[in-house]
Amino acid sequence: MSDAPSQRSVASSARRQQNAELAVAEERSRATAQAAAAAARAARLAAAELAAARAEVEAAEAEDAARAAEVEVETLRGSLSGSIAGDTTADGDLEGLARERARQRTARWAAAHPHGGGPEAGAPGGGPGGRAPGGGGGAPGGGAPGWGARGGAPGYHGLQAVVRDVGPGGG
Repeated sequence: MSDAPSQRSVASSARRQQNAELAVAEERSRATAQAAAAAARAARLAAAELAAARAEVEAAEAEDAARAAEVEVETLRGSLSGSIAGDTTADGDLEGLARERARQRTARWAAAHPHGGGPEAGAPGGGPGGRAPGGGGGAPGGGAPGWGARGGAPGYHGLQAVVRDVGPGGG
């Protein structure tokens, strides 16, 4: 009889020890899950802080770019205003230079074409080479200057003579 109660107490003691070990294991499991959840929260918080820092840097860069663009626009407006003002004052000078250049070209052409005459030499119609504009010169047998030998209006050959004397650029 004494053996039976002692076996029961050993079995009961073993069950209690198993239950205690099981409770400790469950507690460890809960603590591990809580630690993992805390680590996940910390990781999310760190990611959010990193994203916020990046957003601040990007916002600062965008602000700097906007300031630089504003400065560039103001610079361009200033240079555009200055160049427009410069152009309006320089137009008279440019026109005078263009007129002088045209005079020089005309003088060079007249020197290269001594038979040309021009309005001063009494060329009919004021055309170069003693011809009326678009005409072929006087007819070999007489006739009106600028009209063909048959008395008709100047044709292809008359125009060809003008292009040859004046050149395709007209001067």
